Amino acid sequence: DGAAASADDVEVYQAYIEANEMWGFPLRARIGRQELSFGSEWLVGVNDTSSFFRGLSFDGVRLTYGTDVFSVDAFYTTLAEGGANEEDEDTSFAGIYGSYKGLENITIDAYWLWVRDATSLNDTNFIAPIEWLEDIFSLDDYDVTSLHTVGLRGAGTIGAFDFEAEAAYQFGDAGSAGFLFKPFLYGDDDAEYDGLWGANVEVGYTFDFMWTPRVYLGGAYFDGEDDRSISFFEWLNPFDRPESSVSFNRLFSNWEYSEFIDATTLSNAYVLRGGVSVHPTESVEALLAISYFKTLEQFSEPINFSAGGFKIPIAPALSFLDSENDDELGWEVGLYVTYHYSEDLSFQAGWAHLFVGDGLEDGQFSFGNGLLFNGGSGDDDSDYVFIETKLCF
Repeated sequence: DGAAASADDVEVYQAYIEANEMWGFPLRARIGRQELSFGSEWLVGVNDTSSFFRGLSFDGVRLTYGTDVFSVDAFYTTLAEGGANEEDEDTSFAGIYGSYKGLENITIDAYWLWVRDATSLNDTNFIAPIEWLEDIFSLDDYDVTSLHTVGLRGAGTIGAFDFEAEAAYQFGDAGSAGFLFKPFLYGDDDAEYDGLWGANVEVGYTFDFMWTPRVYLGGAYFDGEDDRSISFFEWLNPFDRPESSVSFNRLFSNWEYSEFIDATTLSNAYVLRGGVSVHPTESVEALLAISYFKTLEQFSEPINFSAGGFKIPIAPALSFLDSENDDELGWEVGLYVTYHYSEDLSFQAGWAHLFVGDGLEDGQFSFGNGLLFNGGSGDDDSDYVFIETKLCF
């Protein structure tokens, strides 16, 4: 991550060595800190759209073989370096991304992305008797997190129509996620990314008359699970190892579907979207957008009653007595106006309103790639207003 790690000095965002046309082939190499941007940046982008963007760059090596018909990128980067106590504690991000451009105005992509997190995970550090027992019974034995993502993407224009469609499948070991699920002492050492799907689709049509309006419809799907509810027999045995809840991981996405409930990490949910944009002048664009959000697997909370605006559990000690929250997160409407003063300078103003759904009022695990609680704070609608200036140089 090229974002500043401290607040009182200068951080380097990009600094790399580049070589082109290596050995007479259309091969380029970049070594050092650099941005990575693939496709529409649905899974790998530069983090310049989120409300609190800081930019994103990676430390590593990237090879690109590109012709007029196709291109292939292969890269390996280090996200974090581990300590000196263990040989294998690094976190890395690697992949292969191929694009075919042989069809007029259409691009077809295929890719494999791999995140490997070998950070040491220990439930009981330096407690000798317990660690001795753990070694015997393999109690504190988490697999290295190894998240594989394979996907296909197609995008382009056909006459007045434009389209964007992408689907990805994830699998692998999820030790770093299972480590978080600890009702008592030990987490889930068998956690996996067990066949999770993600998809993003958008279709638009541009009319050839005054202000060239474009209407679009789209949707997104992020597979998820919520197995946090426990049975009566699990409640009887508090030392029983829990079952983790792992949802589709959006990696380094640059797509933000909501000004309120998404920071490019919304998961365990699906989104329906639509809108219309117009160009009153060559340099001015206005967009009206509406979105609907719904969670896939609901969180089950203790049975409670409301008093004075607060939820009070009926039997807090009996955690197996629970009920599913509502699955509707809400609706969002947004209006955005962008003025392109020049190729390098633009201004944007926007307003968005969130109609809070019952599921968001109750709360769901749909934030932070399905690992963080989203909502549960009330039923009041929210508004967001901003003014933004963008200067490229």
